[in-house]
Amino acid sequence: MKLSELFAMWSAYHLKYPGEYADDVAGELDSIRGVVTQDTCACGNKESVEAELQRFLSAFERARWKECASTAFRVESDSMRFSPLKLA
Repeated sequence: MKLSELFAMWSAYHLKYPGEYADDVAGELDSIRGVVTQDTCACGNKESVEAELQRFLSAFERARWKECASTAFRVESDSMRFSPLKLA
C-alpha cells in the first residue's frame, strides 16, 4: 500500500469514527508524516518515489504540513537513497 493510500485510509477512519482509537490513529498519521517529511531512504527508483510524493502532496493539499513536506522533498531529493526493491 502506498503512503498516500495509507494516509487517506487513516484520515477517513479518523473522520468517520472521531475519538475511536484516537491515540493509535494519531500515531499512524504522525508516522506517515514523519516518513514524508524526514526519511531519506526509499524503496523504488527515484522516478517512482517522486511520483508517489507528488501524488501524496496533490491529494492532501490542505494538510497543514504540506509545505514542510514539499520543502523537505526538494531539499532532500538529491541526497535520498533509493532501493531497487518495490513494495507491493
